[in-house]
Amino acid sequence: LNETQAGLLIDKAVAMDSVEANKILYLKSVAQFFENRKEFKNAADYYNKIVSIKKNPTKFDINTTGFNYYKAGAYQQSIDAFTLSTNKFPDDPYAFNMVGKSSWAIDTTMTLGLANPAFEKTIQLGLADTVKYKPQLMTAYKYFVAYYANIAKDKNKAVEYVEKAVALDPNDGEANEYKNALLKKAAPKTGADTKKP
Repeated sequence: LNETQAGLLIDKAVAMDSVEANKILYLKSVAQFFENRKEFKNAADYYNKIVSIKKNPTKFDINTTGFNYYKAGAYQQSIDAFTLSTNKFPDDPYAFNMVGKSSWAIDTTMTLGLANPAFEKTIQLGLADTVKYKPQLMTAYKYFVAYYANIAKDKNKAVEYVEKAVALDPNDGEANEYKNALLKKAAPKTGADTKKP
């Protein structure tokens, strides 16, 4: 019996069983099997089946689906799952952060600004509890530092975001590195640089 055959048998058992809890138990066991083997796309597909079968999928159900799609590199499917989560649980900065991270993975150069709305919402919601949502806030702040410094060419906005990041975590090496780079003044020209040939 190989994995494909086992999956088909589980799918058959799910179709035949009329009890939601049993269906979820079957699907979860397969999803966890794939997740333990780091086969995240397969795991996400089975977690997604749980979301579609459950009358009231939980935040955990939906976010687990999205996170496994994210780890698999299936970024659009990750966005879809986390967008469902943001619609059902609109006060959750984690889900918005993951929409942002997945969008950033698609728009790696940031030129389209696909992640901007999700990271803006992450910040808006995350400020309610900066301790609990510190990782999400730091990701969003660092994204906007890079976006404003490199794409929008707005150094003042980039500095604003880097200062927020450093204020939230003064020991974050990356944020401090960004701050130093942004605040570094142009070196004065030496006499050799100013002489005419």
